[in-house]
Amino acid sequence: MSKVRFVGLDVHAETMAVAVAETGGEVSSLGVIPNRLESIRKLVHKLGGAQHLRACYEAGPTGYVLYWQLTQLGVACEVIAPSLIPTKPGDRVKTDRRDAEKLARCYRAGELTAVWVPDASHEALRDLVRAREAAKWSRFPPVARRSSGSGQARAIWGINGIDYAKTFNDNMLVVVMIETPTGVANAYDIASVPGVDVVIIGNNDLNRFSGYAQTDDRYQQMVTKIHDDTLRAGKIFGQANWVYMTGHPHSKDAKFFQNGPSNDGWKPPANADRGDNPPPPGK
Repeated sequence: MSKVRFVGLDVHAETMAVAVAETGGEVSSLGVIPNRLESIRKLVHKLGGAQHLRACYEAGPTGYVLYWQLTQLGVACEVIAPSLIPTKPGDRVKTDRRDAEKLARCYRAGELTAVWVPDASHEALRDLVRAREAAKWSRFPPVARRSSGSGQARAIWGINGIDYAKTFNDNMLVVVMIETPTGVANAYDIASVPGVDVVIIGNNDLNRFSGYAQTDDRYQQMVTKIHDDTLRAGKIFGQANWVYMTGHPHSKDAKFFQNGPSNDGWKPPANADRGDNPPPPGK
C-alpha cells in the first residue's frame, strides 16, 4: 500500500513553492512551479496520483481557486488559518521554500487548523452581494448611500459653478469586473443589479482562475457568455485589456476598457491627473 504524501504549498499570484513530507520520512522541497492549472495537474501526476496526496496552503489573497482546482483533480486539500500555524521562538527567517516545508511538516503532524471554504453557491452569492454593495455606496442619496465626505472629487468635478453633489449621480458609472468562472456563471445576475452600469472582464485573472489560455475556445466561451448576459441586462460591456478593442468578435460592443482608450469619445477633464500632482491642502 502506498504511503500518503503531505504537500505544503506557499502560494502567490503567479507561482507557488512546493514541499512534500513523506509519511515517516523526510521533508523535501520540490522548488517553484507556475500557479497554473496545467502545472498543478503535472505536479499531481509527478507525485504519484491524487489518491496518495494531502495538500494544504495558507488562506490569503489568492483565495480558494487552488483549493477548487486540487479537489477537482481528486486531491484532498485544506486551506489553513495562517494565525494558527505553530511558530518557534526566534524562527524569523521566512522564504517561500521554508514556508512550504513548514506547512508540509506541520500538516503531517496534525498541527494545522483549516478554515471553512465556500462552495460555488456561496461564492456566487458573495459576488452578487459585492455588486450590490458597490452600487449602494457609489451614488449620493436618494439614489444610494454615498456620504458627502472629503477627498479630491469636489476639487476635480465641482468646477465652473457646478454643484458636484447634485450632478454626480448622473455623471458617473459603477463598474464591476468579472474574473472567475463562478462570476461567469452568474454574469446575468451581477449585470442586472440596479445601479451597476458597466461589466468588464478581468482578462488576465479569468485566464489564471479558469486555467484556460485566452486563446482557448473555452476561455472565449466564457467571454461570450459575459458579453451576452451583460447586453441582455441592458448594461455596458467592456474588457480590462484594450487589445480586445479591435480584431475580436465582440470588439464592436466593447465600450469600456480598464487600461486603454474608450470607444465613446470620453476624455478626462484637464485638471484630473493620475497622481502626478499632490492634492490641494486638506483634500
